[in-house]
Amino acid sequence: FTTLLLVVFAIEVVTGVTGQVIYATVPSALTRLERHGLSRLVEDLYGEETTTEQSVVELIGTINAKTWNDIKRKVEASTGGINDRMNGTYDPPTALAAGKKHLADAMQNIPMSDADRLTLDRVLESRYRLVDIKAQLLLHRRLKRWLIARVATATALVNLLVFHIFTALTIF
Repeated sequence: FTTLLLVVFAIEVVTGVTGQVIYATVPSALTRLERHGLSRLVEDLYGEETTTEQSVVELIGTINAKTWNDIKRKVEASTGGINDRMNGTYDPPTALAAGKKHLADAMQNIPMSDADRLTLDRVLESRYRLVDIKAQLLLHRRLKRWLIARVATATALVNLLVFHIFTALTIF
């Protein structure tokens, strides 16, 4: 029984350290993302994620299919991933401007109509917003998972400790 108590205590310490790391990194990343118009409730973010995904699909549908197949990887490379959003220097407007420049440089030799280029800019902006939303949701999920683990181990520790004290008092 004492071994179980020590194991739960060790898990409690590990979740405490994990919480320190999470609370040293997640709030600053959330603040960076929320500062530029993404400050929403988690429930609202789920809806916005769905709406933005649909918007991207609709915009892509207006671009010539062959052209989209040729440029899809370039757009995705210009957008970046969720891990890019975790970087301490990430700034959404600056990153979007850099992504547009990167895409424009990559698209110089590809013939496209002006309408397709404007649509492509809108696709890139929407994809940036979508990845920012996904990053924010990921950060909220990290906080939620940690909180559940922390509360569960703290509850187990308190119950085991009370039981241990009670058995120690009744034995002697």
